[in-house]
Amino acid sequence: LALAQAEFASLQASVAYYREALARISEELAAKQAKLLEIKTKREQLELEIAVLKDSYNRVAKSLQEAKIARAETPEPIRIVEQPVLPTIPVGPSRKLAVAVAGVLGLFVGVLLAFVVHYFREEKKEPGETQVSQEKS
Repeated sequence: LALAQAEFASLQASVAYYREALARISEELAAKQAKLLEIKTKREQLELEIAVLKDSYNRVAKSLQEAKIARAETPEPIRIVEQPVLPTIPVGPSRKLAVAVAGVLGLFVGVLLAFVVHYFREEKKEPGETQVSQEKS
C-alpha cells in the first residue's frame, strides 16, 4: 500500500506539473494568438495602403501620360533670342532693282520672241520660196 501511495503521490505531482505546464503553454498560446491577430490586422492595413498607393500611382501615371500627349500637341513656347530693333529706314522693295530686273527680262523675252517668230515664218515658207527670195536680193 505504501508503494501505491508513493506512486499515487508521484502521479499527482506529475499531474500538477503537467497542469502547470498546460496553463503556461495556454498563456503562451493566447499571447501568440493575440500577436498573430495583431500581425494579421497590420497585414490587412498594409495591403489596403498598397492598394491605395497603386491606385494613386496609376492616376498619376495616367495624368503624366496625358500631359506628355498634350505637350506634344502644343508647340514649344516662344523664346526671345535677341531683343527686336525698330528699323531706321522703311523696309520695302527696291524700285531701282525692280526696274533693272524688268528691263533685262524684257530684253531677253523680246529677243527670244523675235527668234521664235522668225523660226515659225521660215517654217511656213515653201522650200522653193526661200530660193526665189534669195535670187531677188
